[in-house]
Amino acid sequence: MNELKAKIKSLAKRNRLATTDEERAAVAAEMSTLRSENEQAFTEALEALMAHIILLCF
Repeated sequence: MNELKAKIKSLAKRNRLATTDEERAAVAAEMSTLRSENEQAFTEALEALMAHIILLCF
């Protein structure tokens, strides 16, 4: 799961740094591919990242 979380974080960073619609679309396509490979694991990894962020905020 750590590898999947790292990939999600990397794609999220690339999306934040994207300056064109084409770059954002490429990141979205990669994120969609990643999700379709194993939707359950993707969801669990994303939820774990969100929980971590929430804990940092409060």
